[in-house]
Amino acid sequence: MIKNLASLEIFHLLGDSHNGGKRVLLSSDGRIYKPRCIFWEWLFLGVDSPFRHALKEFCFYSEYSENNFLLPNLLFSIVNEIPQYGYVERLEYQKANKYTLAEFEAIGATVALLGWFGLSDLHKENVALGRDVNGKLIFCPIDIEILFHDFSLISQTCLFPTSVDKKNICGLTQLIRFAREAGSSKFAVAMCHGYLEAMIHLNKNGYILDRSIEVASLFRTGNGSVISDALRF
Repeated sequence: MIKNLASLEIFHLLGDSHNGGKRVLLSSDGRIYKPRCIFWEWLFLGVDSPFRHALKEFCFYSEYSENNFLLPNLLFSIVNEIPQYGYVERLEYQKANKYTLAEFEAIGATVALLGWFGLSDLHKENVALGRDVNGKLIFCPIDIEILFHDFSLISQTCLFPTSVDKKNICGLTQLIRFAREAGSSKFAVAMCHGYLEAMIHLNKNGYILDRSIEVASLFRTGNGSVISDALRF
């Protein structure tokens, strides 16, 4: 559900200006205002979006724990009747200092889920990785700018470094640093296991998630054009 709220008092500017001086803003009640289409963030991160409902169904039929995916459940609010501009609940988290093998597996599973839908440009400025107020690990994109990218290597998500990228730019920089300092390959093995296990389930039951993306055809993008049926899976 996306609530339609009245304008909120703004008291802080975030980031640089874009698109003719538009700015991301922090409202007085702690919500983040984004002056652009927030549809994809809502679809993947919204607490009761069609995709999140489909994810529960996918996990049920796959006999796969939803806890293997580290996406947070956020509340979204819109200015108009469509998620063209709007507010998102501020994601509160702290940098994690250590990780368990099970958490590395869950990160691998989440990487598989994001890669399944071709999310890219997930460098460290566009990714949240840390612990919420309850100590639970979260890992998710916070700005979804590129998706349905037909890539052949998972490093093309920008989550992992490539031969031409600096290691301090990719989205999982701090995780890679932790694994390297731990001096053990078991963390890399755990992530690969989580990734491959999730991909097995996605290849079998991913159609359940694919159907939820069809809701995109009911909305309009920021420039007013209907999202093409070609984006449907």
